[in-house]
Amino acid sequence: MRRTYRVWTLAEKRAAVDRMGGCRHAQLARELSIDKRLLYSWRNRRRLHSALDYRSPVAFEQSLRTTSAAGPGHKDEPDAPEQAGEEPS
Repeated sequence: MRRTYRVWTLAEKRAAVDRMGGCRHAQLARELSIDKRLLYSWRNRRRLHSALDYRSPVAFEQSLRTTSAAGPGHKDEPDAPEQAGEEPS
């Protein structure tokens, strides 16, 4: 029997993994029309990403932009001698 291909969103995967804690895995898999192994792989991937403090590529890119948004050579806070009006030596 050939099944149709379905793409699961990240939110759907997370919801299914959350439901795994409160019901039998075989029952949940049957309800979603997927194999139990797929549920286990989603759960393991979520655990791995949690353990590694994984950020999506988009979030990682945004964090890089915010940390380097000022650009090279830009100072957020002036040095103490310049702040006091003294000439740097």
